[in-house]
Amino acid sequence: MGTIALYMRVSSVSQSVDSQREELRRYASDCGYAESEVVEYTDTITGVSRCEDRNGMSALMKDIFEKKITQVIVYDLSRIGRSLRECLNFVEHIKEHNCKFVSIKQSLDTSSPSGMLVFNLFSCISSWEREMTKARTQAGIANYRSRGGKWGRPSSINDSVKASVRLLRDKKMSIKEISKNLKIGVGSVYRILQTPV
Repeated sequence: MGTIALYMRVSSVSQSVDSQREELRRYASDCGYAESEVVEYTDTITGVSRCEDRNGMSALMKDIFEKKITQVIVYDLSRIGRSLRECLNFVEHIKEHNCKFVSIKQSLDTSSPSGMLVFNLFSCISSWEREMTKARTQAGIANYRSRGGKWGRPSSINDSVKASVRLLRDKKMSIKEISKNLKIGVGSVYRILQTPV
């Protein structure tokens, strides 16, 4: 059967993984896994922690890469990541190492055809969500620009800076020296000099 991983995560030190552990152990037992075939990984991670800071996840991924784990079981998909895209990336990543994935709460099991169907539907929905967000953002920017708004960082180049650039250039200062003295880019100096007064 191979060794399976039970992955548990809580969001704060005041919480406990006990309820997740109980559900996961019951599931593993119902599937016929012996205790010797099960390895447990746990993390306590807050909203400000990064995925790289998860010691349990790092150890799990290392064991997956070394082909020590053939299946990862979680109680809830949200234990893997905060977004659908993060969860799907994880599942895709472990699939590349011939590792299956099970989420008990979502009844998601990538070792079955129906589980793969659900997984692929999630993947399509996530891709659609990403494209819709991108389209809405672009539409918002276009709308803002059509009303005369300027998109991007506000320019630090004002009339005073433009006058200074021209004055320093008239005094035969090099473009690089002007750029350094006024703390503006070389390209900005060129643009100012090329723009008619």
